[in-house]
Amino acid sequence: MASLFQRITGFGVNMLPEKGKNFMVSKNADLIAHIKNPSEALQMMAINQKPSVINGIKNPCLNARWTAVSSEPTLIIHMKNPDERTQHVAIKRNPELIKNLKSPCPNAQKQAVAQKPQLITSIKEPCDDALKIVFDSGRVDLIKGLHLDEKQRGMLIGHSLEFLPLIKNPSKGDLFTSIQHHENTLHYVTNPPEWLVEMSVDYYPQSIKWVQNPTYDLQKKAVMGMSVAIREIANPTDELRGISSITKLCEVYRDNLEEFEQLDLSASEQQALLDRGRYQDIYGHFKNPAPEIAQKLVGLVKYSEVETEYFFDKEQYVRVVKEQDHYKGFNGFSFETFTDDQSVKQQTDALYDDALYEIEQKCTNDYEMEM
Repeated sequence: MASLFQRITGFGVNMLPEKGKNFMVSKNADLIAHIKNPSEALQMMAINQKPSVINGIKNPCLNARWTAVSSEPTLIIHMKNPDERTQHVAIKRNPELIKNLKSPCPNAQKQAVAQKPQLITSIKEPCDDALKIVFDSGRVDLIKGLHLDEKQRGMLIGHSLEFLPLIKNPSKGDLFTSIQHHENTLHYVTNPPEWLVEMSVDYYPQSIKWVQNPTYDLQKKAVMGMSVAIREIANPTDELRGISSITKLCEVYRDNLEEFEQLDLSASEQQALLDRGRYQDIYGHFKNPAPEIAQKLVGLVKYSEVETEYFFDKEQYVRVVKEQDHYKGFNGFSFETFTDDQSVKQQTDALYDDALYEIEQKCTNDYEMEM
């Protein structure tokens, strides 16, 4: 006759009370596979005896998973959707197992490539941190062999400019990202396109030093952007030196334009300040506006008692007046036209007449409603 133990193995073990199940599993850990919804304590009892039984448990608890792979990391291969900690524990013990994970989590990826950088080639979609670890390890050859999208390339370019030369044909997006992060991008690019040169000097005026045979306009842009850029220009002209001096003034007084009211600026210095295009209200702070400058004034727009913009460009002046009229109405600002250009005066006067008409109509309507 079969023993009691033999007769209640298999599905019969589910008929036992919890104490009976504990006793049976303590004698045979494999029985855990036949127990429906085993408790965490029962799972841990079985796993501690025989880690491989984890694969027989339908929905093992997290502690059971962690304990199993801690003893036998390869057990993760047969687990369905292992959690991040389980992956981390297994990969820490055996980084090669990253090859068997369908969607390894970022921590598992980092753990694997930190131990063996070459495993990056086994990860279908490597995370940013894993790519950085491999790059910083010096194994740039592994990075070059990967099919990275523009976003990943941009991440690595932002991480280190040394990645840029590794890209055979960098896209416009690659170059743009590099300019956003690194002032010496031009130093790493052979035959940079014109737009990149312009943008680099816009962002970092001193990068003019990496431009071969810069145009005079580009040199002016550099010294208008930063006074010390003059040091990077071979044989600068007197005009460039003068612009650099004006730029220095702006750098000193950038947060307090009232300081310009104390300076006796020549007509050329005043014009240089206006040409910068960054201080639309600076004209109002000139101690003695030069007559030749004043003659060019098209008009002004006053937004408040302390905020006034002066315009020397006719189209810009008319556009701003129209925009303010559209968004604020004439109660929100005022303007004054100085130019004798009839086209400009007609356009601004028409706006003013329309505003007066609307005010008269509103007053008439209000009066009629009161009657």
